[in-house]
Amino acid sequence: METVVQVVRGDTLDAENKPCVFCDRVDQQEIFCVTAGKKYDGVLLRGFPVCWNHLSKLNALLSGEFDIDKIELESYRKSAGRAVRLRG
Repeated sequence: METVVQVVRGDTLDAENKPCVFCDRVDQQEIFCVTAGKKYDGVLLRGFPVCWNHLSKLNALLSGEFDIDKIELESYRKSAGRAVRLRG
């Protein structure tokens, strides 16, 4: 579903010179928005700038291309480490 939005009040929808919230890149920005509720004069949009790389990942996740419950987060897992024997 697509909708044409006209900014009447609030922040502009320009992503220029704003860093990506995930990687701090400033080039190739888009605004990712979600609806946050209804106001008396329209719908409240909340958005944040993201680079094209992270935008494609968000869109793939939201489209159902990947199952969010099956994603493995290897980078956040703690390594087993090495056992150290202390004398004492």
